[in-house]
Amino acid sequence: MSDPCTSYDPFTTSKATSAGLPLGTKIRREHPTTGEMATFVWVYNVDLATTAGSVLTLASATSAYTVSGDRSGGSAVSAIKAVGVAVGAIGAGEYGYIMCEGTHPGVYTDGGVAADDPLVPHTVDGEADTMADGEEEQVFGWALADDSGTTESCYAYINC
Repeated sequence: MSDPCTSYDPFTTSKATSAGLPLGTKIRREHPTTGEMATFVWVYNVDLATTAGSVLTLASATSAYTVSGDRSGGSAVSAIKAVGVAVGAIGAGEYGYIMCEGTHPGVYTDGGVAADDPLVPHTVDGEADTMADGEEEQVFGWALADDSGTTESCYAYINC
């Protein structure tokens, strides 16, 4: 029997409508282009479909791997704790890998992030913001470049 973790490739937007793996399963993979290593964790997305770059926070008081990008609708039970950043689309009620450690090319931001800023979950669904005084415990990554683009995002190091 083959390792079930190898049937899911986080770089090609792995997701599933059934669990397939135990929640919290972590894998490390080498990025096929950059050669950098990254760590991914298998999660359940409670609601609010995500796209690559969405910041996901805890959505369950009983599971560290049940997540949501829904900050405004109240689904996130611990909106200050980022679990990771989506590497692809994960629909509401679907399972998938999210990046919990490594460099991510496009973390959604609020438009005010500069290189070297520590990142925290924003109050806007799926976005990151620059850490303010008193938010040190919320930091989940660091901007490696200024944010830019029509949909603001930045290249960032993630460490949840």
